[in-house]
Amino acid sequence: MTASRKTTPLRKNMRTDLRISNYSPHTEHVYLQQVAWYAQYFKRSPLELGLDRVRHYLQYLREEKKVSLAYFRQTVIVLS
Repeated sequence: MTASRKTTPLRKNMRTDLRISNYSPHTEHVYLQQVAWYAQYFKRSPLELGLDRVRHYLQYLREEKKVSLAYFRQTVIVLS
């Protein structure tokens, strides 16, 4: 985590949940980063975004960013 990144309650809870589920530190970092990118895309907290925004973001990843299928599926898991 960078020094400038504020640790929000959502981020703290997500980190705790990932650790309880025994995810590796690398996976924890990747998942937290994906949620941060999602929030940055909309310039809002993920808690303020509904299912329609998730769909919009996933469409953006596939059609505009052209991410790999593996990356796409991982993002679906994280945002579910």
